[in-house]
Amino acid sequence: MSVEIYVYYKVADANLAAALLAFERAVAALSGPRPRLLRRQESDAGMQTWMEIHGGADPLATAQQLSVAMTPYLS
Repeated sequence: MSVEIYVYYKVADANLAAALLAFERAVAALSGPRPRLLRRQESDAGMQTWMEIHGGADPLATAQQLSVAMTPYLS
């Protein structure tokens, strides 16, 4: 059975570019399957909702690795 982990969070509009760069760098450093990033097109009160989808053999490990990179940008 394949397991996927979904991680939702909000990023302030002012941090979008820096957060995207941090996500891309963290993903490039992964050795396993790459998580997907989905983002709402619209902002709500200056915040954009993002969702990471992690799969593969150890989706929890990749979610934890990305959480370290993304924490400074979360609201």
